[in-house]
Amino acid sequence: MVSTTTTPRTNRRGITILEVITSLVLLIGIGTMVLSAFGYIERAAARDRIRLAGYEATHRIILQFIDDPDSIRNAQFRGDPVLVNDYEFGFELTEDLLVSETNDSGAVVGTVQEEFDLETLLSNKLKLIRVRVWLNERKAGYAPEQTVASIERIYNIMNNPENLLKYLREQTAEMRDNQ
Repeated sequence: MVSTTTTPRTNRRGITILEVITSLVLLIGIGTMVLSAFGYIERAAARDRIRLAGYEATHRIILQFIDDPDSIRNAQFRGDPVLVNDYEFGFELTEDLLVSETNDSGAVVGTVQEEFDLETLLSNKLKLIRVRVWLNERKAGYAPEQTVASIERIYNIMNNPENLLKYLREQTAEMRDNQ
């Protein structure tokens, strides 16, 4: 009689189904993380493009206001939309006079004064312009009317003689009308 004994194989080649499933789950998890990171980067880039266009719009508005204040004033300081890089921005502009005053310690400080007379204007000469822009439609997480960019600039009204003369004419006309 021939005896047949079976010896277990210890050198088996291949992988089990459990190893295949584990490796697939890990691969899917890593792929999901990579794709979500790319999505986040794209959304952040879109918000940055909108914010950059918003700051460009604020600078355009300030330059237009300094060049021709009536073009903005006629729009009640809330003007027609500004189009920059296919984004439509609404804006709000405010203008205040900076008045130099001496505080208790003797230092000269600038304070904002909304109402002013001709003498105050001529003695101080600096104005503060504030511009706030927003998207007119919902994009990249920005809600309508949510501020995208805002800038404040100080400018010397004596740098543009035409605007100063126009302002002086308006003030003298108002003084004559009030008398």
